[in-house]
Order: sequence, then C-alpha cells, then structure tokens
Amino acid sequence: MRPHQVEQLRRSLAHVWQTFFARFGGHPLGIQQKAMPPVLQGVDCLISAPTATGKTEAAAAPLAERILTERWEGLSVVYVSPTRALVNDLYRRLLAPLSALDISLDRRTSDHPRPIGRKPPQMLITTPESLDSLLCRHPRTLRSVRALVLDEVHLLEGSARGDQAAVLVSRIRKLVDAAQAGQRVQVVALSATVGIGEAIVDRFLVGGTVVAEAGHRPLEMRVEEGWDATQIAPRLGNAVRELGARKLLVFVNRRRDAEQLAGELARELPFGGQVHAHHGSLSRALRESVERRFLESRYGCVVATTTLELGIDIGDVDLVVLPQPPQSVTSFLQRIGRGNRRTGLCHVVAFHRSEAELLWLRFLERSAREGRLYPDPVPFRPSVLLQQMVSLLFQNGSRWVSAVALAARLPRFLARAFPAERLAALARALVDEGLLVEERPGRLAPTGSLERQFERGRIHSNIDPEPPGAVVVDELTKEELGTVAQPGPGDAPTRMSVGGRGMEVVRTEADRIYVRGGSQGQAPRYPTRPAARVGMALAQAFRADLGVAGVGPILAAAGNGLAIVHFAGTLASHLFGAWIEREGLGTVTAIRGLAVRFEPAGSGLSELPSCSRLADLVASTAAVLVRALSPGPFGKYLPRHEVERLARESVDLPGLARVS
Repeated sequence: MRPHQVEQLRRSLAHVWQTFFARFGGHPLGIQQKAMPPVLQGVDCLISAPTATGKTEAAAAPLAERILTERWEGLSVVYVSPTRALVNDLYRRLLAPLSALDISLDRRTSDHPRPIGRKPPQMLITTPESLDSLLCRHPRTLRSVRALVLDEVHLLEGSARGDQAAVLVSRIRKLVDAAQAGQRVQVVALSATVGIGEAIVDRFLVGGTVVAEAGHRPLEMRVEEGWDATQIAPRLGNAVRELGARKLLVFVNRRRDAEQLAGELARELPFGGQVHAHHGSLSRALRESVERRFLESRYGCVVATTTLELGIDIGDVDLVVLPQPPQSVTSFLQRIGRGNRRTGLCHVVAFHRSEAELLWLRFLERSAREGRLYPDPVPFRPSVLLQQMVSLLFQNGSRWVSAVALAARLPRFLARAFPAERLAALARALVDEGLLVEERPGRLAPTGSLERQFERGRIHSNIDPEPPGAVVVDELTKEELGTVAQPGPGDAPTRMSVGGRGMEVVRTEADRIYVRGGSQGQAPRYPTRPAARVGMALAQAFRADLGVAGVGPILAAAGNGLAIVHFAGTLASHLFGAWIEREGLGTVTAIRGLAVRFEPAGSGLSELPSCSRLADLVASTAAVLVRALSPGPFGKYLPRHEVERLARESVDLPGLARVS
C-alpha cells in the first residue's frame, strides 16, 4: 500500500487502529492491508497467508470496528477454532485489545462450558462441537450474529468436522435470515495454507473473494541419518551446540516416539529438566503446563506429535527438528512454520532412516518451496448429516425434525446431492437403531435413549471415538495425567514415561494406573489409532518426482515379507490388501500410503492385479474404505448402500487405472 492508502485505511479503522496496530509500528502487515478493506465492507472472504503474518488481526480489527461504528447488539461475532487449545490461545491474544475497546469477549468449549446468560458477549470463540451445542440449546442467542470467523480452516477442510462446520454455517445463516428479515451473515475464513482456496470458498463462502499472500519463509534444512532415539539424541545434541540453539521443537509421528525421544534428549541436551513430551494422550492440564513452561522459559525442548503443529503460542523457537518425515506437504509446512518467527529464517534439522525416507523428505521440501500441496479431496460424509439431523431436532423447541427441514438448511453445494428423499432414507437408519421415532409421516422425534445422549452432550461431535484405555493417575495428588493402552493380564508396566518424566507404577486398579515420580521410564503403549491418510495426488506426485511415472505397481522385498509399492494412496493400499487376502496370497501386515506389506503364503505372486480387478473389490471393502475416511461416531449408523456409495465416490478409479 502507498502512504495515502494506509492513511485511508487508518481513518476507516479509527476506533481500533492504535489498539491493534501499535505493536506493528502503526503500519499493518501485507496481508492485513489487503484483507481488512473487504472485511470492513462485509464481503465473505478467505484470508490465506503463511503462519505468523497477522491473519488474526486482519479479521478481528475490522470486525471490532464494525461492532463499534455500526452499533451491533448482542452476540455479533463468533470465532470458530479447530481445537480447544487454539480457542484458549486466541482468547488470550484478543482479550487485551478487545477489553481496551470495551468489547466483551468470552470462550465456550467443553473445558470452559460457560452459561451464556441473559447478556451474551459481543464476540465468542468456540469450537465446531461447542457451536453445535450452542445452536441446539440457545438458538435465540445466535439470532444476532453478524459475522462468523473460521480460524485455521485448512485444519477442518477435508474432515468430518469440516463437513459439520459447513452445515453449521448454513444453519446459522438461515436462522439469522429468518429472525432479522433478510439480514446477511458475513463469513471470514482464515488459512495458513495457500492453495486450497477453491474448496474452502465452495463450502463456506457465498460469492466470496480470496485474499492471499503467497510465498514462504526462507528455509535452511540440515539432513542427517538417524535410525532411532538412541542415535538421534546425541547427533541432535551436537547440532544444538554447533548452532547455539536454546529452544527446540521436535515433531514425531507417534505418541510413543514422543515419550521415548524426550527421555533420550533429557540426557543429551544441556537444558536440565526443561525437556518435555506433548501429545494427545496427555491430560489437558499437563499439556497446558508444558506449553506454559516452554513459553516462559529461555531454553528448553518439547517433543510433540501433531498437537503443536497448530498456532498455539509457545514463543519463539530457534530450531525445528524432524526425526521422522511428516506424512504430507501441509504437515511439513505446519511443522517448519513453528520455528524462528522473529528472525524469518526457518532452521530445521531433519533425520532419515533409509534412502526412501530421504527421497520423501526432499520431495516434501521441494513441494513446500514450490507451493504444491496436493490436496486430498474427500466427498461429503453422509454420516455428518445424521448428526446434523439430530442436532436440528434439538434446536427445535418442539423436539421434532423432518428430512425437508434439514434439506432446507443445507449449503448450496450439498443441495443437489442430498435431496429430502435421500435424507429421509438416511433418517430411517436412526429409526431402525432406536434413536428416532416417527410420530407421523415424515415427522421424527427423539427416543428416550437419544434424549439421554443429548443431556450428556454426546450428540455434537463428528470426531472418531477414542479407543478405550487406562487412565494414569498421580498417586499423591490424584490428578489424571493421561491415558495409555489397557495392559493385559500380567502385562502391567513397572515404570513409564509421562510427558517426558519418569514415573514408577505404584498399583493398577481396573482401568486406572497409579504412579509416582521415579527414574526414567519406558515409553508406554497407547490405544491404536489409524495412521494419517495419504491421498492419491500426493502419492503420484512423489512417483513422478522419482522419475518412475510410467511404472506400474512394483513387488519388492520388505523385511521378512513382501510389499506392493503402488504410489496410489492409502485407499489403494486397502484395495491391494483385500485382493491379497481374497486370493489367499498372504497376510497383510501394514497398510501405508505408498505400499501394502504382507507375509506371502506359498510360492507368491505371478502377476499384480489390474485396475478393473481392484474396482471389483470396492463394494466388498466399502466398510474398511469408509473407516479410513474417519466418518465420526455416526458413521456406524450409515445404511449399507450409503457406505458403498461413499466408498465408490472416494476411490479414484481413473487414477488407479493410470497407476496400474
């Protein structure tokens, strides 16, 4: 922007300019200059820019200005963040400037289930699940909403929670329109990932515009060979001393690896007791304690899974470490983007265990530099509409719902695919399961079973349920520290690592393990979760990067068994695996994004299957394929024909034909 344009923008933000932009020297950053005018004008827009570029202020400042100048009343702006941790972080960042402007702010999550009361805040930060709950329980409160902000929307896109958010946005638009005679709700989406704008605009915005700032921060990546924690820890210790790094953020792909590597690094790094593990099986209190200590300390190390890929404020990080390559370009960008935000140069140390991992790591690096993300488009999951039908039922004070009512509230991109007739057939599954009862033709009411689930807050989530496990409890304080896999008979551990701290097991009772501080323990086992899904576009791009684009599936030795290397994504691995077992050729031992591993039976394979033979397996493998799409807890209620339809829509058969 030229000086006169900045001055014009300053005048249009007269109430909030000093409060929000004093720390930027009174001069907004690039993406803020581009994005704030359309937000001020009430235009739906996607603000897309790398991390740490000021997207939060680009949305919050002009919306705060509109609250003040247009005198919006009641709950006016709802921020929807993907996780409770991001809600808390955003609340901390916005509380001071909004309080200075006398704009009330609150947060609402399962961790902070605040009652809305008679005087709701002017701005609310929440998650998709808590917004769903609010829409059910307090729909009147949302009638005054003028703007929705979808924070870090790239983390929702392509997931069942993203599907849910798209329907919630549409429902709130219809609610406000009905209550305020045509009043329009503005939607502002924020994304740190440039390159998926079209999908976000189609799902969430109406006639929206994309405001993007491409490019990436300079990257300096040092690559070393390392097989396991015992090898990586001393080599990383040497790198830390050479680089003079004081704060390290280490990303691994598994919770067990986080605990194991944190234990090894505690012995190698010159950080005393400031080495921690951070992952989803630790309690919220323990994770927040790690975040706070790391933020406030001048030195330290955190070994994390995806839990710290997000924009949680943990201060400036000198060095990002990747002991294992991430599973996607987006994850690679999220991880390296957490480092060196003040200096601008990303310092990264990455490790690989094999030539194949090195090639994958370099491919991710090149793709990130070139802005190639290879998104994995997933059809809308009809299981989410089962959940939304239940949610809409409880929004209605008369406690009934119909397929026609839900169809009228769906976003435009779903209207053709899900007419009322299809929704009615979906609803029949909930009747058959004893959750709904048909009071009269087309009018459905809840059973006592569903009423009880609603009262317990169990109808609002589209997150796959967590596998059961044992709760780890501090023997002295009785504080819950986290969850581990339920030990089998005679398999109870005597020591374990929790958050990178050694613990001695005092006793085990049913599903609780009591511990106290002790010497360094072993990394525990955790309830099994499916590995991150690899899409076909990413897998095929890697194949092209290797220069083998014209080569079909390859049969290769893999440890004591064999592998079919196909470069076609996770769903293709499931199909190859089903073919192996149907033909009696062996036992599948691992499903990966690029290959399927198996122990052969008999003399082995004479030829690999064609695409047409794999296509024949889609129907019989449909349940497995749909589980790989993470359909959420309502997925178990989908009728068989809907499961098969979703599987067919998800498998790229023309792409498979090109592979084979």
